[in-house]
Amino acid sequence: MGSPWKTLGAALHCETPEFGTGCGGSSNTVSWDHFFMSINRYYTTLRQEATSSPHPEVGQAHSMHRYSVTKGITPQEMEGLLAVLRLTQVTAKWDENARIALCENQSWLPIVLLLGLLSCSVPPKLKGQCLRTLATLAQSPEVGATLWQSLEVSQVIPTVALPGSPASGIPVELDEIESSNEEYPLTCGFLELMNSLMDLPIPAMLGAGYRAPGFDPYLEFLRDTVFLKYRWRAYRDPGEKWEVAAGVTEIFCKLLQDYEPQPQDFVDHPVEIQGGGISVANKPPGYHLMVHMLNDNAMLRLILQIIDEVTHTLDQYRTGIPGKPHMEKCALMCLQMVQLTLEKQNAFVDLVRVQGSGVMVSTMDELLMAINPRSETADHLVNIAKFVTHGDTHPKHALASTRILYSTVRASNMQPEIVGLFTAKQDVRRNLLRGFVDCLETDDPEDSSADALPAEDESLEGDDTAKVRSATRLYILRLLLYSLEQPSPNLAHFLLGYEYRKPASKTNLQEPGVLGSPRTCLHSILNILSLDRGAQARSGPLAIHAMPQLAELAYEMIYRLCANRETSDPTMRYLRASQDFFYSQLRHLPFNAGNVEERLLLNQQSWLMKAVATEIRLTSVNRQRSHIQRLLRLLLEDSPSLLFGDEEADERGVGDVSLITEHGALGMSTMHQAGQSRVTGTQVRRKILTLLDSIDFVQDLPPHLRLEYIDPVNIEKMIAAFELPAERGVASLCDVRQLHRFLMANLNNLQGASAIGQRPIVMQEIEAVLHNVTKRNSFCQGLAAKRHNFDAWRQVAEVVLTSCPAEVLPPALKQKVVIELLQELLSKVCDEEVTPDLASPVGGVLLTLMTSLRECILSDQTESIPQLLSAQYVRALDGSVVTTGGAGAGLGGEGHAPLRGLGVEVVSLTAILKELLKFIMISGGGQQRTRANLYGALLNYLQIPRKPREIPTLQDGATVLNSALLDEYETITTANLATMREYGEGVMELVCRDASDGHGVGRMLALSVIDTIVGIDKRGDWLAFLSSKGYLRHLVENLSQEDQSLQESLQPTPEPLRALFIYESQMSLLQKIALNPVGAQALLRAGLMGRLSSCRFLDLRPEHSTQSRLRIASTSLEPVDIESFIPSVMQRYRQLLFPMLRLCMAILTSLGSQHKEAATQVLHFVVSHSDVFTAILREQYGELHLESLQELALTTSVICTVAADITYYDLPTEPHTPNHIPIQTHLSRIHRQIMALVPRFCSLDRWLRELKRLDTAMPEGSEAPEPAAHRNEIRQVLLEISRNVIGYCKNIVAQSGATAKDSQILFTASLQEATARDYQRIEGVHLSSLDLTKPPSMGIMVRHLRQAASEFEATMDRHQQHLHKLKNVADLSAEELKELIQTISGPTTEKLLPSHRLQLATRKLADIVRQKADELALLYYMIECSMFLVWRHLEFYLLYCQTSKDSLLHKMSLPRQQPRNLADPNRFLLDGGGDDPSHTPISPVLLGITDDDIKQLRVDANSCLSDMLLKRTRDIESQFIRGQSRYTFISVLVRRIKRLLTLGTH
Repeated sequence: MGSPWKTLGAALHCETPEFGTGCGGSSNTVSWDHFFMSINRYYTTLRQEATSSPHPEVGQAHSMHRYSVTKGITPQEMEGLLAVLRLTQVTAKWDENARIALCENQSWLPIVLLLGLLSCSVPPKLKGQCLRTLATLAQSPEVGATLWQSLEVSQVIPTVALPGSPASGIPVELDEIESSNEEYPLTCGFLELMNSLMDLPIPAMLGAGYRAPGFDPYLEFLRDTVFLKYRWRAYRDPGEKWEVAAGVTEIFCKLLQDYEPQPQDFVDHPVEIQGGGISVANKPPGYHLMVHMLNDNAMLRLILQIIDEVTHTLDQYRTGIPGKPHMEKCALMCLQMVQLTLEKQNAFVDLVRVQGSGVMVSTMDELLMAINPRSETADHLVNIAKFVTHGDTHPKHALASTRILYSTVRASNMQPEIVGLFTAKQDVRRNLLRGFVDCLETDDPEDSSADALPAEDESLEGDDTAKVRSATRLYILRLLLYSLEQPSPNLAHFLLGYEYRKPASKTNLQEPGVLGSPRTCLHSILNILSLDRGAQARSGPLAIHAMPQLAELAYEMIYRLCANRETSDPTMRYLRASQDFFYSQLRHLPFNAGNVEERLLLNQQSWLMKAVATEIRLTSVNRQRSHIQRLLRLLLEDSPSLLFGDEEADERGVGDVSLITEHGALGMSTMHQAGQSRVTGTQVRRKILTLLDSIDFVQDLPPHLRLEYIDPVNIEKMIAAFELPAERGVASLCDVRQLHRFLMANLNNLQGASAIGQRPIVMQEIEAVLHNVTKRNSFCQGLAAKRHNFDAWRQVAEVVLTSCPAEVLPPALKQKVVIELLQELLSKVCDEEVTPDLASPVGGVLLTLMTSLRECILSDQTESIPQLLSAQYVRALDGSVVTTGGAGAGLGGEGHAPLRGLGVEVVSLTAILKELLKFIMISGGGQQRTRANLYGALLNYLQIPRKPREIPTLQDGATVLNSALLDEYETITTANLATMREYGEGVMELVCRDASDGHGVGRMLALSVIDTIVGIDKRGDWLAFLSSKGYLRHLVENLSQEDQSLQESLQPTPEPLRALFIYESQMSLLQKIALNPVGAQALLRAGLMGRLSSCRFLDLRPEHSTQSRLRIASTSLEPVDIESFIPSVMQRYRQLLFPMLRLCMAILTSLGSQHKEAATQVLHFVVSHSDVFTAILREQYGELHLESLQELALTTSVICTVAADITYYDLPTEPHTPNHIPIQTHLSRIHRQIMALVPRFCSLDRWLRELKRLDTAMPEGSEAPEPAAHRNEIRQVLLEISRNVIGYCKNIVAQSGATAKDSQILFTASLQEATARDYQRIEGVHLSSLDLTKPPSMGIMVRHLRQAASEFEATMDRHQQHLHKLKNVADLSAEELKELIQTISGPTTEKLLPSHRLQLATRKLADIVRQKADELALLYYMIECSMFLVWRHLEFYLLYCQTSKDSLLHKMSLPRQQPRNLADPNRFLLDGGGDDPSHTPISPVLLGITDDDIKQLRVDANSCLSDMLLKRTRDIESQFIRGQSRYTFISVLVRRIKRLLTLGTH
């Protein structure tokens, strides 16, 4: 019988056997029937009766005998049986049909026979082969499910303990037979069976009925009996030890890999057991393994010991190690167990905390930092990292090692400790660095059909070494990228060659071998991105096609190093000097796609462009002209010479650094118009435009999911549940593997005949769902890549346009480039098929580009000012300026520099406006942020044509104006309005709707857009639309609706100031509308003043002391100023008050004095908030604070204008009505307070001394109350206050009567202030004892007249001096230029270019000239008003005044029988009578005047109003109004004053 069995090995080469027949043509009767019948006879012969048991089948299983005496099996027969089993294994392994046929044959029943032999007394070797055969048969899922139950019934692993029954099964044989034989075939066979069954789901109810269902008995045997004791057993073959360890660790690894922590795993589930009793169901085996792996117990220590031992063995590079393949496999499984634990620990630990479980766990990253018993140091991570040094021979180990390191650094913040471990020993440090470098420099191409980076729970099977090495490279780069962002020292600094013992910024990177520098991962990354010098040099680095994912991470690594604060300087210095990296790489952009996935190529370009943007920015800041010019030539060049023609010169280095300005290569560009060829002659498309061409704003949406049997709503919920967290700029992607596993588990749980029948259809729908989810993931990745690419291009464009100085990027070229970019970008995003998510970031870029274009054009307006003031220009009769140089001296002449206009064709600008308006209309229903950016871009565009401001020369009454700019302004604004009218009311409706109910920033920008358009819309189309559609009324009513929000904004700790900012934008628009008479009338009809009168927030004016800065009080230190974004309460209040006062002024000035309704409504507004106005007028202005003075200036301006427009006849006719009394009361109080301001602010010398004190009297090191830049503004505001106060007095006196006899008298008959030598003492006494009932004297007016005349002459001299400087600005010294522009650019004037410095100085001088002209106008008006008041009062006192001795005094004190003016002293300047109009005492101005007073007045008037003073005023008049067509009053007043003085002496 033995001889035929020996020949069965030949059957290994037979074809698939036909069951029941022989194999091949053998004459012996050898068939599968013969095999299994023989095995059956052996089984029948060897089987013994089962011991008695309550459960027969369980009792039979417990009758498994230990091998003692072999009955009837000779050694030859044993050899034959083993051969048959091996034959069965080979056949079942390679032929699935044969495997299923074997198991389904009812005559043979191989599973029953083989499991039966395990219970017989046969050698362990035979039992081992039986188990291996069962392992092979279990590869079919149908067989595996049955085998689980058969294995449970056979009790080869005892799972049910029977009282009184002896111990049996594999555990007993392992301890008693195999251990004594020092051979473990049965254990290895069982491990192989378990390993095979692990590929199938473990039945949830395994062993249900007899015991607590679950896998716990098998896991306990594997862990406690096999794994934890394997090292302490004796082995005849040393390699078998590693075979056992590899088998059990592989099972553990599969259990961990299949486990996903669930909340129910942490809750006990009681179950009933057959025969009575309740037990707790077993938890998943992965749960128990996670608990053991997250505790410092025997299992984890053994795993780490295995890793340590294998590392030590591999480092010795010995040959002939017994069981080396199994040893390496065991180490790999241990590494993968650590890796899987790290990747699942976060979810597991979170569930432990959430569920309140009593399990005690620690994180794996902490456990890996424990002490190694062998080395007595915490070197577990070092041992794991050492596998990287064996990456060439053990690639899977290197991959697992890098994944462990990556997960560890992400889970912990122990980078310094890890670096310390890796660098503690020099040989370890050197070997680790070399290992990482070797792994990075493998040249295995990536698999383009799959993701080269495996998922976290995916382990690479098979011998796909290329894929393993590719994944290792990617994980190393990810490790470096993550570590770089951690605090130093970190792993990235160590592996990339930076200093880790001192600051990384002090690193001096060198080539490998230079000064002992080792080869680092940075050199490897640059080697990956190195250019091919062969025939494919123009296609860029080979890695972008052969290893696209690696190239993407490599480019990202370069960018992160350049952007990192610590590594930026050494990295960019090395890349710039040694590698010429940026220039050489930029030349190949955009990359050729080839067969590379689009998203990978876009990400490669994106990281490279970001690095280039960083380089341009830093070289611009550091003034490295040569480097920045080369990069700009490459980006903006439109000549093909530098693209690939002169590679040698480019490689040598810099080349001609002055090519841009001298050769003019960058100035040869022409704007690309629609329909024009992109390449004409020697012109090529700029690279920055080519990069924009490579960006596609269209991304195809994934198809809609259509299902019949599966509920789409539930599927969408499942997809959302399995979304991974957003990473690396990509939106949340769905975990397809987990979704597939979940759907298949639900499908397998379906019960019933109908479910079985629908299973194929449901499987098809599951495949459709997975396919759709894969497309969704691809859509999200592609969308993110395109957005990333556009963001990188945006950075390059913005840095080029905002950082490059003018000597490198001339303004003319910059302007052309911006216009081309705007045209191209708008044409791309206005396509109907553009994806909205891709178009939304374009709004921000358009805003930046439009701002840059506006700045380019604004910078040109100052260049023509010195030319306009030069002698070669003459003024025409209409005041405009023309040139006198013949035909060639016009704007395009060559005889001299032309007067430059905007330098932009109107057609180009209107084309940009059309596309911008179209884009706004397209995005009308999109994101508010996008529209806000577009409104910002539109606002900048509308501000491009700035109306040129005049330069008042005050010579012959002429002003200098650039007529070319004015004509161009009119042309462009007309064209802009015509372009907007082409879109009808669509644009109006959209902008007005956003201005009414949009979100915060978008609403403010929409209001600003309308504000700008209304200012240039001479036809009034927008104003008519606002009125007709109700938007204007809505804006007015919104003031009342926002009243509560504005009151809350005045709290000490306000809510977000959104309402305040929107209010400012609204009031700015309303003010612009009010500047138009039609608009002002529309506002009045809409009830604007009534709404403003009802606003309660205006009455919440805080005390004056709250205007100081917020301070922190300290017990031991001085109060400290807090720099806060939120302004103080007083500043916030003034932000509300100032726009309202300016709006009142706009209405009053636009409608004029003839419109009594406007003045009446403004008067009622003043009366409604009279407490606020009186509080402002009553404020003590001890120090010159700009905002306080502006508040007073606006308040007095409104009151002065109302006083000029309102007379007594405009008030109610019934003097005793209840409504009349409050108005008179409030106006009387306001009048007294304004008159009290006369001695304060009609004293120019006093506040001029205050201004000087701000300049000189402050001690060194302290700060002035106001910045130096505001002192001129303080001077201007003080003049305005004086103008308003004197103008108020003039209006009261002028309207009270046509003659001096009927005029209101405001000043007493005293000239003491004008004649006193020590006026400061008089002024101090007067101000300290200020009483509102005591009117000011005439001496204040005369003194003010004298001071205003002197200040006018001094201001005129300063005006002419600055005008002369402006005309000859090019001749100013460096110190003068520095002094001029220091207030604009700050202390960094040395870094400015001479041309820019000259431009700033010109702008500053022009502003000073205009400011001095405004001051002269104010002073001249004050001189006129002062002389009028002096004349009218002198005339009254010298001709009509009756002294107190006269009997007619009583008659003058009585009220007249006719209505008096509003400023009647008998009604407003009452002493002791209160505000009751029925009581009319004598005016305090006329009380106590005697003949001596009148005589003294005559004497003082002759001395004060000297001929010299009057002559000075006439000279001022002739000097100021020379050449102006306006009425003059000073000469007339001088003659009348002289006549009065002459009459008074006779």
